[in-house]
Amino acid sequence: MNDTPTSNMMYPVTLPTGKYSEIPANSSASQEFISFCQSIHICYYISTTGLKDFAKDLKKRGLNPERTMYFGKGHPNDGNYHAKINMRELAKSVQKDGSYYDALAKSQIVLIFTSWDEHYRTLIAQENNCDNAQITSDLMGDLRLIRNCIIHNKSIIT
Repeated sequence: MNDTPTSNMMYPVTLPTGKYSEIPANSSASQEFISFCQSIHICYYISTTGLKDFAKDLKKRGLNPERTMYFGKGHPNDGNYHAKINMRELAKSVQKDGSYYDALAKSQIVLIFTSWDEHYRTLIAQENNCDNAQITSDLMGDLRLIRNCIIHNKSIIT
């Protein structure tokens, strides 16, 4: 197998032979993983588009920043709300690069790596008749490091 990446290969991995190789892009497991990652990205895009629209709507309404917005069913005085937030904090959170964008991006990274590690890596190992531990990827290893910083290091990349 050629060690030079080509357009029909997904990304570098180490297969069980110990030889640096590639997962073929036409592998059913790799195609499934690519589709999964694309769907997660689409979800992020739609979510952040919704945040932009929500931020525009808040600005257009000119709501009092000292008030509280309640989310739930019925009137807030009935006590049936699920969450509440100060309007100033909400307006700041939904702005581009606000905390809600950050939370969505971090969730995407954690979900993609966890899905790789707990599901797709297993499928690739099964296709190659080997153990999960024998399937490694520099790209997913880097994503693992970023995920660990998100989960265990208050999102500080070290």
